[in-house]
Amino acid sequence: MIKVEFTIKYYESYIPYRCRKPRYNEITESVFANLREVTMADVKLAFGIDWADKFNIYLYKGKLYKEYKLHSGIVNEYGDITALDWFVNYIKIYSSYFSRVKDWNDYSCNDYSKYETKDDIIKRIKKDLSKLLVIDGVLYESCGYPFYDICTFGFGGNHGGTGMCVSYTYFPKKLDKGWTFSPYKVEDAIARANEVATNRRDTNDVGTFTQSIFCHLPELEKKYSKR
Repeated sequence: MIKVEFTIKYYESYIPYRCRKPRYNEITESVFANLREVTMADVKLAFGIDWADKFNIYLYKGKLYKEYKLHSGIVNEYGDITALDWFVNYIKIYSSYFSRVKDWNDYSCNDYSKYETKDDIIKRIKKDLSKLLVIDGVLYESCGYPFYDICTFGFGGNHGGTGMCVSYTYFPKKLDKGWTFSPYKVEDAIARANEVATNRRDTNDVGTFTQSIFCHLPELEKKYSKR
């Protein structure tokens, strides 16, 4: 486990002398939470992605993880820094774990009793950290099961074009219904992409579609067949 420091803000009630109604102070303090750490021997290579970017997706205890990528703003500011170094050393500076209103339907102005408590914020931190995993010193984040998504751009006739995109940020309710396909049915996805490109007269794209999701665990195919 790797200890990570977070800066949190919350409201703490107190009753002043000779008063009956509570008042609230804003409290700022640091708390620590654990980031899970495993080795490559503990995970399984589930998918290889070679599309807009090239990376692997790993399976660990029933969940999928891809490498965490820092956005360009952090890279430009801090230079050559790994995602894990930034997360461990700088998250306390940029922490956004401030007390939130629990339920906006049950809230009145300046009623701080309706805000999250310290325990609520710590639970939120732990929930967010459960989506992260360190594998051999590299930070990974949870992701969805990858699938092919047939996309169209522009008005047809090679204006924009047709694409056989890869998505892994969510899992569609229906697969193999004309626009989204399981990575285990790449031939069907390619055939459909060529059909769509032909119908749209995107002649520059016809015949260019290839496999970009490589499946390494046959047992995961059942995840897609249940959709």
